[in-house]
Amino acid sequence: MAKRRTIFSAVAKEGLKVLELGVGENKNADLYPKRTSLVGLDARTPARPARQSSQLESYEFVLGAAEKLPFDDASFDAVVSTLCLCSVDDVEATILEVARVLKKNGRYGFVEHVAAEDGTLRCFDARSAGGSGKKGGGGGVWSVQAHEGAVSGLDFCPSASDV
Repeated sequence: MAKRRTIFSAVAKEGLKVLELGVGENKNADLYPKRTSLVGLDARTPARPARQSSQLESYEFVLGAAEKLPFDDASFDAVVSTLCLCSVDDVEATILEVARVLKKNGRYGFVEHVAAEDGTLRCFDARSAGGSGKKGGGGGVWSVQAHEGAVSGLDFCPSASDV
């Protein structure tokens, strides 16, 4: 349920170009609006073929690391990650890369299940979404404005996800 709400909030209309981090076998394919152009990135090639969906306009799998995304600046309308930030080596680098590849006023939707350290961005997002930031994760949707290698604006929308 949290995945559906988060994806709906980050990708609120049809026809957007979306990057999903940690896509695996593309199990979220049916949760995207119609005519979504989805690019799925994962650090490993899935063991089984990616799930296809008639909802999607197109689907492309890219092998790569979230900390160094192989895409041009401002390439995507939205970025989504579900239960994958626990798998990256550098969460901060990943967030900066997400901000870099998002178009102006793009949205980053995420659902996480890992605890965060006090005083970190991950702790803030878990608490903002109603979690404690200690026993579990959180999620939500960030509206990101970022250019020239720095996050210049990061607005959390806690009502977007009731994790």
